[in-house]
Amino acid sequence: MVCVMKMPLATADKYAETIVAELHPLCNRIAVAGSIRRRCPQVGDIDIVVEVTPDQRRAVIQRCSESRPEVMASGPMNHRVRLANNVQLEIYFVEIPAPDLFQEDPSPWGTRLLCRTGSKQFNIWLAQQAISAGMHWNPYWGLFLGARNIASAEEVDIFKALHLSYIHPENRER
Repeated sequence: MVCVMKMPLATADKYAETIVAELHPLCNRIAVAGSIRRRCPQVGDIDIVVEVTPDQRRAVIQRCSESRPEVMASGPMNHRVRLANNVQLEIYFVEIPAPDLFQEDPSPWGTRLLCRTGSKQFNIWLAQQAISAGMHWNPYWGLFLGARNIASAEEVDIFKALHLSYIHPENRER
């Protein structure tokens, strides 16, 4: 097990800002998530959520590989590397749904950003709220009523569907 380096929020903000500036031209949407978005005083890694096409996804991974980082994990939903400065970067991919003439799949952008912002305890609480409302929250795909996805495109949609006021990231520590 590798020990994660903790850094002050101000330092993490600077790293995240630089990474977002580098990756932004390669994505449709990009947002900082995790403990940086929750404004935690100490940050262990940099979490970024990106909305991409398959070609853009390849470009993001290629750009992250240019500095020869240590690749810790790479899969269809995420790419985790340890950068030369020992900072861990985790990129979470939201692929743009392919157009379908018969059924439009909502984007999972909002639910993915919500999940990857956390905190873990907040995500557990949110899943319990969904169960109490007779629904199921799949953190990667959305809020479901039976088999129907009723909210996933934006964070606020999920809160609204659960009849909850929007909870700002800095208040999601639970």
